Amino acid sequence: MYVYLSYPIAEGQIAWPDAPVYTSGRHDIIGINGSFCNTSVMTIPNHYGTHYDAPRHFNAKGPKITELPMDYFCFKGDDILILDIPKTFKEVITAEDVMPYKDQIAKAKLLLFRTGFEKQKELNPQGYKYENPSAHPGLCKYLVENFPNLCTIGLDSLSLGSVCNDYATEAHHWLLGYYTDKFVTVIEDMMLSPLDGKTVKSIIVAPIRALDVDSAPVTIIAEVE
Repeated sequence: MYVYLSYPIAEGQIAWPDAPVYTSGRHDIIGINGSFCNTSVMTIPNHYGTHYDAPRHFNAKGPKITELPMDYFCFKGDDILILDIPKTFKEVITAEDVMPYKDQIAKAKLLLFRTGFEKQKELNPQGYKYENPSAHPGLCKYLVENFPNLCTIGLDSLSLGSVCNDYATEAHHWLLGYYTDKFVTVIEDMMLSPLDGKTVKSIIVAPIRALDVDSAPVTIIAEVE
């Protein structure tokens, strides 16, 4: 069976504070003004909803979303590692949290952090927006420097960073190749609860292929059993 690990794009969805948001409107409506079909016009910020950060987001010399090879989008079961790292409001994922799993991480191309925080998206939207768990720059440095096979990480929190601390820029810099030639892309605002109790056979990560942008909203589909 197949499950989505990305949220549908919708107006009113939680976004980074003060960032642009998604809007849509009907352009043609069947039966109105002679229209024979329905069409809509959508305005979608590239860091809205479940989205994929390519290196160009924080690295002026890094590849854009359409310049990444397929290794960053297609993952088989053995490529995927899901780590349960429970975190709640204002907490931070650290290198020390993942060091016990270093042997498993060494084999992974896709590393997913399941903090359990996604439930707060409905229970406490303001907390999800302003007090989300985030990544410590030391974690990002550790991942980039020690795991050459790792291509992408993802987490069930609004962003790699949070407005409740000042780690966001440095964490993105380390992960996205600002300091080294190695980079690890990141998927933010994932929905990971559909994987609970299931074995993952494959995951396809399909961002919008828009030229000349750093990152893009993404659809993620997992094959599970």
